[in-house]
Amino acid sequence: MKHGEMIDQKTQSELELQALAQIRDAGFPEPEQQYEGIENRRYRFDFAWPQDLIAVEIHGGAWMGKGHTGGKGFSEDRRKMNLANLSGWMVFEFTADMLNADELVPTLKEAFEMMEFLDGEG
Repeated sequence: MKHGEMIDQKTQSELELQALAQIRDAGFPEPEQQYEGIENRRYRFDFAWPQDLIAVEIHGGAWMGKGHTGGKGFSEDRRKMNLANLSGWMVFEFTADMLNADELVPTLKEAFEMMEFLDGEG
Protein backbone atom coordinates (compact mmCIF):
# COMPACT_ATOMS: atom_id res chain seq x y z
CA MET A 1 0.00 0.00 0.00
CA LYS A 2 1.33 3.41 -0.93
CA HIS A 3 1.27 6.45 1.32
CA GLY A 4 -1.91 8.43 0.86
CA GLU A 5 -4.05 5.48 -0.28
CA MET A 6 -5.53 5.06 3.16
CA ILE A 7 -5.53 7.03 6.36
CA ASP A 8 -6.04 4.58 9.16
CA GLN A 9 -8.62 5.61 11.74
CA LYS A 10 -6.53 4.12 14.55
CA THR A 11 -3.90 6.84 14.37
CA GLN A 12 -4.27 9.35 17.18
CA SER A 13 -2.45 12.47 15.97
CA GLU A 14 -0.92 14.32 13.05
CA LEU A 15 2.53 13.20 14.23
CA GLU A 16 1.41 9.57 14.15
CA LEU A 17 0.16 10.11 10.59
CA GLN A 18 3.55 11.62 9.71
CA ALA A 19 5.32 8.62 11.23
CA LEU A 20 3.01 6.17 9.45
CA ALA A 21 3.72 7.90 6.14
CA GLN A 22 7.48 7.56 6.73
CA ILE A 23 7.06 3.88 7.65
CA ARG A 24 5.02 3.15 4.53
CA ASP A 25 7.20 5.23 2.20
CA ALA A 26 10.29 3.35 3.40
CA GLY A 27 8.67 0.02 2.52
CA PHE A 28 8.56 -1.48 6.00
CA PRO A 29 5.91 -4.12 6.69
CA GLU A 30 2.58 -2.59 7.66
CA PRO A 31 2.55 -2.09 11.43
CA GLU A 32 -0.24 -2.87 13.84
CA GLN A 33 -1.60 0.41 15.17
CA GLN A 34 -2.56 1.09 18.79
CA TYR A 35 -1.38 -2.43 19.57
CA GLU A 36 -1.87 -3.84 23.07
CA GLY A 37 1.37 -5.77 23.34
CA ILE A 38 1.85 -6.20 27.08
CA GLU A 39 -0.06 -9.08 28.59
CA ASN A 40 -2.73 -8.19 31.15
CA ARG A 41 -2.23 -4.44 30.59
CA ARG A 42 -4.15 -1.90 28.58
CA TYR A 43 -1.00 -0.15 27.40
CA ARG A 44 -0.85 0.37 23.66
CA PHE A 45 2.04 0.98 21.30
CA ASP A 46 1.42 3.55 18.58
CA PHE A 47 2.93 1.15 16.01
CA ALA A 48 4.07 -2.43 16.49
CA TRP A 49 5.43 -5.40 14.63
CA PRO A 50 4.49 -8.14 17.12
CA GLN A 51 6.27 -10.94 15.25
CA ASP A 52 9.55 -9.02 15.72
CA LEU A 53 8.74 -7.47 19.12
CA ILE A 54 9.50 -4.01 17.69
CA ALA A 55 7.35 -1.03 18.63
CA VAL A 56 7.32 2.71 18.02
CA GLU A 57 5.98 5.40 20.33
CA ILE A 58 5.39 8.96 19.11
CA HIS A 59 5.57 11.76 21.69
CA GLY A 60 3.92 14.93 20.47
CA GLY A 61 3.66 17.08 23.59
CA ALA A 62 7.34 17.00 24.51
CA TRP A 63 7.79 20.78 24.48
CA MET A 64 4.34 21.67 25.76
CA GLY A 65 4.16 19.60 28.94
CA LYS A 66 1.03 17.86 27.64
CA GLY A 67 -0.10 14.27 27.49
CA HIS A 68 2.58 11.82 28.50
CA THR A 69 5.18 14.44 29.45
CA GLY A 70 3.56 15.74 32.62
CA GLY A 71 3.39 14.11 36.05
CA LYS A 72 1.16 11.06 36.05
CA GLY A 73 1.38 10.52 32.28
CA PHE A 74 5.17 10.54 32.39
CA SER A 75 5.23 7.98 35.21
CA GLU A 76 2.74 5.73 33.40
CA ASP A 77 4.86 5.84 30.25
CA ARG A 78 7.92 4.77 32.24
CA ARG A 79 5.94 1.84 33.70
CA LYS A 80 4.84 0.91 30.20
CA MET A 81 8.43 1.01 28.88
CA ASN A 82 9.72 -1.05 31.81
CA LEU A 83 7.03 -3.70 31.28
CA ALA A 84 7.71 -3.66 27.54
CA ASN A 85 11.41 -4.28 28.17
CA LEU A 86 10.63 -7.11 30.58
CA SER A 87 8.35 -8.62 27.93
CA GLY A 88 11.14 -8.59 25.32
CA TRP A 89 10.01 -5.60 23.24
CA MET A 90 12.36 -3.14 21.57
CA VAL A 91 10.50 0.16 21.84
CA PHE A 92 11.75 3.18 19.95
CA GLU A 93 10.48 6.60 20.98
CA PHE A 94 10.33 9.65 18.72
CA THR A 95 9.42 13.32 19.13
CA ALA A 96 8.39 15.72 16.37
CA ASP A 97 11.96 16.99 16.15
CA MET A 98 13.21 13.45 15.64
CA LEU A 99 10.60 12.74 12.95
CA ASN A 100 11.47 15.98 11.17
CA ALA A 101 15.17 15.06 11.35
CA ASP A 102 14.37 11.77 9.56
CA GLU A 103 15.53 9.59 12.46
CA LEU A 104 12.65 7.09 12.36
CA VAL A 105 13.52 5.23 9.15
CA PRO A 106 17.22 4.54 9.83
CA THR A 107 16.42 3.51 13.41
CA LEU A 108 13.76 1.04 12.28
CA LYS A 109 15.99 -0.24 9.50
CA GLU A 110 18.69 -1.04 12.04
CA ALA A 111 16.16 -2.70 14.35
CA PHE A 112 14.79 -4.95 11.58
CA GLU A 113 18.34 -5.81 10.47
CA MET A 114 19.18 -6.74 14.06
CA MET A 115 16.14 -9.01 14.24
CA GLU A 116 17.08 -10.69 10.96
CA PHE A 117 20.59 -11.27 12.30
CA LEU A 118 19.27 -12.74 15.55
CA ASP A 119 16.77 -14.93 13.71
CA GLY A 120 19.60 -16.27 11.54
CA GLU A 121 21.56 -17.28 14.62
CA GLY A 122 18.85 -19.54 16.03
